[in-house]
Amino acid sequence: MDGRTNQISDEQQEKQPFDWPLAGIALGTVVLVAVTALTLAGKFTTLAITEIQQNWLQLGGFVVAVLAPIILSWRRAIRDGELPAKKTQPPKYQHISGWGAVFLLAIIALIVWLVLWAANTADGAPKIHSMWGLAVFGGLIAAFILVATAPLLARASRLTGLTSRLKSIGQVLEGPVHALGHWLSAVDSVLVFAVAKAAAADRQRVSLRYGVLLATLSCCAVLGYCWDAPLGLLPLGCAFVIAFAISRRWVWIENDRELWMLNPHLPDGYINVGFEQNLRDEALVSFLSIFALVPLALRQLQMSAGYYGIELFSFSDNGNADSMLDWIAFYGTELAKSVPFVDWAEVYHVEGDAPVHIASPMGQHVLFAVRVLIDLVFLAALLQAISNSARDSQQRELFQNKQLDRLDPFTEPEAFRALVQRDRDSNSWTPRQPQFTEFPPYDPNRLVELSTDKDERIRAAANALIGRDGINKNSPVHKLAERTDEDHNDEEIKALMNEVELSKTPNVFLLDTARKRLAKRYRLPEIRRRILDLIIALDPELIRPDIFRARTDALLSAAVGDAREPTWPTRKLALETLERQLQGNQRVRAAFEQAAKYDQAGGVKEYAQAVVDREQPIA
Repeated sequence: MDGRTNQISDEQQEKQPFDWPLAGIALGTVVLVAVTALTLAGKFTTLAITEIQQNWLQLGGFVVAVLAPIILSWRRAIRDGELPAKKTQPPKYQHISGWGAVFLLAIIALIVWLVLWAANTADGAPKIHSMWGLAVFGGLIAAFILVATAPLLARASRLTGLTSRLKSIGQVLEGPVHALGHWLSAVDSVLVFAVAKAAAADRQRVSLRYGVLLATLSCCAVLGYCWDAPLGLLPLGCAFVIAFAISRRWVWIENDRELWMLNPHLPDGYINVGFEQNLRDEALVSFLSIFALVPLALRQLQMSAGYYGIELFSFSDNGNADSMLDWIAFYGTELAKSVPFVDWAEVYHVEGDAPVHIASPMGQHVLFAVRVLIDLVFLAALLQAISNSARDSQQRELFQNKQLDRLDPFTEPEAFRALVQRDRDSNSWTPRQPQFTEFPPYDPNRLVELSTDKDERIRAAANALIGRDGINKNSPVHKLAERTDEDHNDEEIKALMNEVELSKTPNVFLLDTARKRLAKRYRLPEIRRRILDLIIALDPELIRPDIFRARTDALLSAAVGDAREPTWPTRKLALETLERQLQGNQRVRAAFEQAAKYDQAGGVKEYAQAVVDREQPIA
């Protein structure tokens, strides 16, 4: 794309793009439900089509239902800079270190080796030799001592010159180790930004999120039961991947929230996913579905292994390989025996009495994998939820003690709704006493932002707190931030903008809030440009450091990211202003690199690429 073809008209960029991912989600859900209905109809009735035609329709429909939303969500993530455009490019979020991945794989390799050793012992009764016990005991003590003395060892290695030698060895291993971290980070990013979004995890409407998730998991479970082996493993595997993807996105959201709670004014560049959805309940529902999916998977694995002449499990006289109740009883019995981290059944020699029994070493491997799944995945999610609840409670306590002036993004809406109640006489929201009077002082800028929230109760609570705390909401910049929503007409916003330009102390945070709201609805590009001009006009040499940081954040949000300007000249203007900060700010450099790769306008891409090529990377 050359300089002439990059001149995408402002009118074209102002047009809100069609939501293709949502269309893919709708198509995938409808097709998956239709495939499930066709499968059930073929199982209980006689259809007018042949069995081969039915199988092809079912398989083809399932592939379309799974791939359509994932591909469209993937492409949207690439457009938004969340995923790289080419396979050879590193992931945007490299949160898994190479050495951490090596350590994880080493642990997995050790577990696999132990499992294979135990399953293939000649006499069938493997025993841990006493020397092994001594080695494990000594190894654990050495590991704890090593961790405790790590700072001293690092200092000693520097004094003895060992650090330089270790560094040279590390440089040799850096390539493959770093690549391993890249690969795992890329897989995790795809799960979060493609697979989870394909299951509607990023949608605002709770009914849509739950509807798509429950429909997808339910249909996959039905198909996993009805389809013949080994084809039935396909929908069950997809259900496991979707459940894991939802949980990973939830973990990312919680990590973002933890950072935000450490610094409520953290710039958007440090937030990976955001707080628009709280996926805790969806993640727990996904893990809960594993209780239904695992017995189905055990049944499918038994039938698939039998297809190849391998016996995983055997059955007692009253057992039936096709009975889900028997598989659920077997699974529940094994769960009871393997209460996580307790192993009471082994200590007291308690055996299960389910109608299903392990019949081969391969069956032992399958059962061990199921126990690992429960111990490491399900229990980890449960502990995460408990930990989050404890952290939220501590944060609310700090807020009540006036050590914080903002609540976290998930607690805040409920806290504000609890401050007001409906007055039956006036049919309006009025403060609820004594909660309202006892509510600690809140961040003024955040209150102004919440005063235009879509939720009527939150708006009423924010306005009541503004009045209680005597916040000057009548200044032009406060009014502009408040009224840049769809309920106010353009002429009123233009008049307010004129007043803001005449004021001498514009608020950068509120100006940026107004610009983001207008950009989100593709409104008033000339007003957004004037807002950006006011932000740019602030002299970095004369303003306070906190205002300078807010100015930088506002320019970055206008140039790249979800709240970027739809018109390319304004994005380029923001980048031109940021160019002088390129050498001193890694976030600014990252913004130029992102614009050079992903911006839709050729003029912006060429300018950003030229700046990146001209400047040396930060050491």
